[in-house]
Amino acid sequence: MWARRCGRCPGQARTGRASRTRPRTSWTSAGFGSLESWSTEVPLPITGGWVSAGRGGVQADAVLVAPETGVPLLFVEVDTCHMDAQRIATKVGRYREFFRRRVADGHSKKKVPMWRTRWEVPRVGGASWEEPLPPLLLVCHRLGPRRPEATWQHVADHTRQHWAGRWDSNGGYTDYGGQIPLVSTTIDLLADHGPRAAVFHRAGRDQPQTLLEAIGNPRRDAYLARRDARQEEENRRWEKQRATEREAAAREARRPVCSECRVGFTDARWTYTDSLAGRRDPHRLLCRDCAAARLRAEREACQRCGQPRRDDQPATDLELRGVPDGVHCAACRHQLKPTRNTGRTVREPPGRCHGPLHARRARSGRLGELRSWLQRWSHRRLRHVLRLVLRGSAGRRTWQGRSPAVGPPGGPWGTR
Repeated sequence: MWARRCGRCPGQARTGRASRTRPRTSWTSAGFGSLESWSTEVPLPITGGWVSAGRGGVQADAVLVAPETGVPLLFVEVDTCHMDAQRIATKVGRYREFFRRRVADGHSKKKVPMWRTRWEVPRVGGASWEEPLPPLLLVCHRLGPRRPEATWQHVADHTRQHWAGRWDSNGGYTDYGGQIPLVSTTIDLLADHGPRAAVFHRAGRDQPQTLLEAIGNPRRDAYLARRDARQEEENRRWEKQRATEREAAAREARRPVCSECRVGFTDARWTYTDSLAGRRDPHRLLCRDCAAARLRAEREACQRCGQPRRDDQPATDLELRGVPDGVHCAACRHQLKPTRNTGRTVREPPGRCHGPLHARRARSGRLGELRSWLQRWSHRRLRHVLRLVLRGSAGRRTWQGRSPAVGPPGGPWGTR
């Protein structure tokens, strides 16, 4: 196949090192793309347009567009070891100028890279968020006097400013944003091992790699994968936190509120009110403190009137000075079981009598004294009447045949 491309017959002998017959290793791995994926002799204008290119442009030997195989865009330069290495390095610089040329987009006013107006390539951003330029593959075919290794070394040394990347210490990879991935291989390596083997050398790297690894950035891809995984984990954690907050807000909106103090129930109180025993609790609409206060008030309230009993407060009124029974208040005890008051109420000294409470106590003391005086007066009057009756009985003074114990006419008290 290569003999036909070079203009020789398969049986024609070669001279020099190129005429040596090398054993070919049979390989059956598929290549990249199909025949329709390749384009040859593609002009890349630095000035002018695609149809009428200006001076100073470059022409790619071949262009591969095979996104289904992982190679969205690849420019290929074939060297038969006849061209000077400096001319190849100059051609790489022209590739850089073409890749950096920007033209106005037909759909918008902003400018885009010219090569993007013809080829669709996914955008990939590194640490600098500047996408790398399309890769350039240099394929050497040992037909001329120059050695491919020397040519590649010279091209790599003189085009360092076009392919060298910047080390990203945070991500642990080399960022090639705005640079050309420059890759090299030979026809012999492709014929021996196939296009899927690790026969491609990228400028700036020591070991040979496969084509996908050489034109890509495995370390950057691993870093981006880790970053995306962390971001996805943070998003999941954030969504979980938001869901938890929404559930907590919805639960707080459903939380019962005390009907007296308007304070939300605690979780324990809420759980209790939702239980079977809590549904039967008459104070289930109250919080724990208000329910305890209500129970305490009910225990200390009078069963008859519902007012506080106040058993610990002494009664100053003689009419309400009954013994507390733990059931009724003093007023209800007086109404249910009146008590007879004997004795006097000692009033407080005048210096301490101030205010409505002390005035009421003073009045109660005066009324008690009046009742005591009336009782003593009644007792003296009764003794006087009894003496008169007994005296009349002794003098045989009767009236209307009644018993001498009955008083004389004129009333129960008799006559003086």
